Amino acid sequence: MDEQRARETWAQRYALLAGGALVTLGLAGLAVDAGFATGETIRGGRLAGIAVNGWLDVVRLLAGGAGLAVMLSPTGARTYALSWGTIAGFLLVWGILSDSAAFSALPASAGANAVNGALCALGLAAGAASPRDAPG
Repeated sequence: MDEQRARETWAQRYALLAGGALVTLGLAGLAVDAGFATGETIRGGRLAGIAVNGWLDVVRLLAGGAGLAVMLSPTGARTYALSWGTIAGFLLVWGILSDSAAFSALPASAGANAVNGALCALGLAAGAASPRDAPG
């Protein structure tokens, strides 16, 4: 293992892997359903059981791009991991509650809930496992 790889924090690995996965999911989702519908028609399509539509795909592209942009900075990656882990947790709760009319503004699915749950747990764990002031 080279020296640079040995100095990588868990948050940097999370930023690279989660960022890359979100960008890939966002691009693939746009290929499946690039619609930017609102209101009753916002449900969108499905990609491997994950709800997709233009709005969600743009969010995934932006979130993934942010992760890739900060992956070389230990401090930036830690902030990203904790922030996106928190946001993914919110989206998970939103997805679970999406059966109620008050929370149906975004499409949700069991697949999206699983992805958000994993992003939440891994992001918060990677952020917590990474030092505040990592050398780099």
